[in-house]
Amino acid sequence: EQRRQVKVERKARAIAARQPELQVRKSAQVQPLGVSLGGDLPPSWRAGRVVVLPDHAARLPELAIGQSGAGKSTYIGRRVFLAAGQGRQVVALDGKGDRGFVQAVTDAYLVARPGASVHVFPDQPLDGWRGDPASLVNRLLGCWAWSIEAAYYREVCVLALRLACSQPGPPVTSMGELVNRLDPAALARSWAKSPAEAGLVKMLQPKLGDVAMRVANPGAAVGGRLDGTTAVGEADLTVISLPTLSNRGDAEAVFRIVMEDVGHWISVRKTSRPAFLVID
Repeated sequence: EQRRQVKVERKARAIAARQPELQVRKSAQVQPLGVSLGGDLPPSWRAGRVVVLPDHAARLPELAIGQSGAGKSTYIGRRVFLAAGQGRQVVALDGKGDRGFVQAVTDAYLVARPGASVHVFPDQPLDGWRGDPASLVNRLLGCWAWSIEAAYYREVCVLALRLACSQPGPPVTSMGELVNRLDPAALARSWAKSPAEAGLVKMLQPKLGDVAMRVANPGAAVGGRLDGTTAVGEADLTVISLPTLSNRGDAEAVFRIVMEDVGHWISVRKTSRPAFLVID
């Protein structure tokens, strides 16, 4: 079986080397994915010996399924290459912390668009503080898993974060600043001229230390990597990989925050430039 697979791959490479159709076509309605070696794909998915992605399919979400070694990463790399050749932005989320995936996606994009801007997290810090106070609160809440029993404490966290993120003055721009805002005395001073909010701060004072500790924990683990100056979607290619931290729970919490930020970019901040989102 292994020899047969090697033979098939050699045949595909030989055919691909003779196929000018495999080059990126910026204005074409279909894009070449690879060499066809058989199968029962409909005619709209073929162009001679080449498998193409019809325009109607390119506009739909895609799910790549296969056993290990089946070629999922190769397919994703090809799709990133084609998207780059069409001038699209690409945002790639790597939930496994696979450095090979990060490198493959980066290489595929730069082959099609040499000189494109690339931002790789956590190697380079992201600005995770874009959006209004409500968006920031939702983003921060996303890093914690809440049980039914913790519903009351979740409400405490929501209210505390709302008061801290929406207090008068400039917006919050770092995890350390947010922790400082959750200090009972500092939060009380910020809302001193607003009786309603000042009353809420007074009510929350016994719990604010707990909320600050919960915020400070992932903040300390990530070490400022969410306090950068470049946000999701500002580079031609943004690659977000599960950070390698000593505590896997901290890494997953940080990744969930960034995924919430990607959702905000898609729904609120994204420009009219076409984009391709990859989640692995």
